[in-house]
Amino acid sequence: MIKLIDLLVEIGVDLSNYKGQILKGDVIRAPKGFPLGGEKLDKSLSLKVIKISREGVNRYKLSLEDTKTGKKYTVRNYQMDGEYKGKKLPKWGLIRKSKENTKEASDPQAGTALPYGSGFAPLEETKRIPRKPGQPAKSSKHSDLYTDEDPKGTIKGLGFKDASTAKQGISKINKAKTTHAHKVQATLVMKQRAKVAMERTKDPEKKKKLKAAYQIWSKKLEQLKRKTKSIKND
Repeated sequence: MIKLIDLLVEIGVDLSNYKGQILKGDVIRAPKGFPLGGEKLDKSLSLKVIKISREGVNRYKLSLEDTKTGKKYTVRNYQMDGEYKGKKLPKWGLIRKSKENTKEASDPQAGTALPYGSGFAPLEETKRIPRKPGQPAKSSKHSDLYTDEDPKGTIKGLGFKDASTAKQGISKINKAKTTHAHKVQATLVMKQRAKVAMERTKDPEKKKKLKAAYQIWSKKLEQLKRKTKSIKND
């Protein structure tokens, strides 16, 4: 059974030199020509993320501060990856991750953190960030793959032990009378769980079966991502 959770990965963006999460404290580059603050920028700006506000599923407002002048700006995460409502826009870039966020993004399996300004994340999606003692259940500061924080809309009977189980799960997701966002989250969690299990097991046969399931869930997730993009552009 899978329980839907408030995944931190939702804040992930595809920038010119980095694909992953942008969090409070990170410094990003607004590109020349991007419409920001009511006019197109005549030069690129170095902006620090000072606040992130959720506006919906995979929709966030980033409050920014110019690192030189202190001037404030806002931008939405879905406007930063080079296209919005079918129109091409200059793509944003990452200047550096804050030390705290780089530490939190460490791989709990391998024990390695993303390098500053890296354009390559070890995983396609963000790593699991365990919930810390005292943190609110739905805090955006954690993303636990195995915690039921919002059982409403649960899709039952999903699994990832082998290809057959993954295909059966996808069939259930396709038939589920729930929102597109719930289906995306369920598929993403199954993919992440399959990957973690695949990395942990030492049994070659189990690893082979888990890899097959991981590939099936990955393919389904890409299909849903294309639909998400289509919905955003409508």
